[in-house]
Amino acid sequence: MVWGVRFVEREPAGAWADDAACRGKSGVVFFSDRRTPRGKAEVAEAKKVCEGCTVRRECLELAVHNGERFGVWGGYAFPMAAITRRRLGVG
Repeated sequence: MVWGVRFVEREPAGAWADDAACRGKSGVVFFSDRRTPRGKAEVAEAKKVCEGCTVRRECLELAVHNGERFGVWGGYAFPMAAITRRRLGVG
């Protein structure tokens, strides 16, 4: 730890990322502020993109492994790490 910051060795996305439904889309909707009406709408839009994605689980597992704290990953709006970890049986 350096100055109270924990560094995690981040795992890069695998080849599966080429099949992600979000590939090529603006990342803005995936990292919106859910506290605003516009942000809520953008998060809902991001979740819709994830609905039919064939690599949702891989995306979600990557986010959990990397300790992502914000954004929409695998159809889940973080912070939901504790719930997600239990569902995946991780940690």
